[in-house]
Amino acid sequence: MRMKTFFLPLFLLAVGVSAQPKVDEARFETVPAAGNLSEAVRQAGRGGQPVWVSWTVPVVDGQGYSCCWTRDWKPGSCQLEAKNQNWGSSGKDNQRQDPDLNVLVRVQNGQVNRVRSLSASCPLNAGGLRFVRLEGVKPEESVRYLRDLARSDRSSKAEIAEDAVDSLGMHRNATALDALTDFAASAGYHRDVREQALFWLGSTRGRAGYEVVARVLREDKDDALREEALFALSESPVPEAGETLQQAARADRSPEIRSEALFWLAESDHPRAAATILEAISKDPDPEVREEAVFALSELPKGKGVPLLIKLGRESKDREVRKQALFWLTESDDPEAVKFLEKMLEE
Repeated sequence: MRMKTFFLPLFLLAVGVSAQPKVDEARFETVPAAGNLSEAVRQAGRGGQPVWVSWTVPVVDGQGYSCCWTRDWKPGSCQLEAKNQNWGSSGKDNQRQDPDLNVLVRVQNGQVNRVRSLSASCPLNAGGLRFVRLEGVKPEESVRYLRDLARSDRSSKAEIAEDAVDSLGMHRNATALDALTDFAASAGYHRDVREQALFWLGSTRGRAGYEVVARVLREDKDDALREEALFALSESPVPEAGETLQQAARADRSPEIRSEALFWLAESDHPRAAATILEAISKDPDPEVREEAVFALSELPKGKGVPLLIKLGRESKDREVRKQALFWLTESDDPEAVKFLEKMLEE
């Protein structure tokens, strides 16, 4: 799995942003949080009927518009009670950003059974349920509540914990960094939770987040988690993140990690990606890593890998490398690749 969190193209962002969310089909109430978020949620969720509880906090810098999307990828109202809903983030977009995050929890019989975090201007439909809007919630209270909620979810799927960590990743408040660090670095949490924390640390927490992700890559015993750390590094704006990917591609103890590092170097279009990949093709002791390195060349953007694949297809002394290079050339619609293959067929 390369990625869990999906991002939508920026051309989908032609939608107006309002100051407050619009909620349809809701028995709407506004209640002061009174300085105790956990108690306010508990009080709002008393009784057997489900209720949506909502509050607003500042969103992390650079976070794109988070809402629900129609089948043709146009922004639309979030049907909170719908089981299958296309909801997600437009990714990083500095030109268009809602400054606030709407945190929503669904409570029934005193238990939280769903967490959603959307842009504050995203229109909602509560499906006829009570919708309690909590006023006066401080960002650090929101972080503390979601952190405790994630810690308490020790189920086999840990879906509540994963969604709570997603929400923490979008909080601007500095205390969210500590919470994300705890989830990423502690082996006691569900792997999916740790993966989500790594993603947000790499993509939104700058150098401090990078340091945590790099440490997990170096020291953690779970290789599957370390693979997710590579993806998080590819999302990091910190210059050293690319160098860390290079180092992993060259010298990590795990062949799988070396292969994944090569892939993410190519995807991130690192200036030294091609040279590092070619070095792996010629020097890595593991044949599977060499094979994956050829694939990584095909993933270089803007056709940069095509001349290198052609050269390998012509000149490599490694039969498997030549076969892989030719295979990925056949998968390309690049004119140079087509021309080379046609010429080979004529010979």
